[in-house]
Amino acid sequence: MPTKDQTAQTLIDLQDVQRVKSLYCDLIDRVMRERRPEDAEQLSLLFTEDALLDFGTLPFGRHQGRAAITQLFTETLPQAVCWMWHSVSTPIIDIQGDHATGKWTLYALAVPAATPEAPAFPTFGRYADEFRRIDGQWKQSLMRFHNETR
Repeated sequence: MPTKDQTAQTLIDLQDVQRVKSLYCDLIDRVMRERRPEDAEQLSLLFTEDALLDFGTLPFGRHQGRAAITQLFTETLPQAVCWMWHSVSTPIIDIQGDHATGKWTLYALAVPAATPEAPAFPTFGRYADEFRRIDGQWKQSLMRFHNETR
């Protein structure tokens, strides 16, 4: 049976992991819309140095390492998308020491850069993520997206 301290720490860890994912959604949208360097820097710091981002069937592919992920968000994606809005829900988070897994459902809207006057198109799917606690901070080490848009 966990002690009160262990239970309290688990609750803190759950909130911290949820916050990392929520910040990701908020920051990726701001990076696409506002293009502020400080948002891109904050976004990159949510990931471990060796993080892997895998968009599955979406055309953005796989990106290994914080530098490659940052380049994707600041250079590649802005060429394809001029506006983006993310919403994640139904978190399922498991904590095991300094490692955590998380699953979320996603509903996102985006506007292509080539047709900025076009209506936003939806994307539906699920994230399957992993996180590591490094120096007391939770960071995303793996992000896999499973596209379920029909």
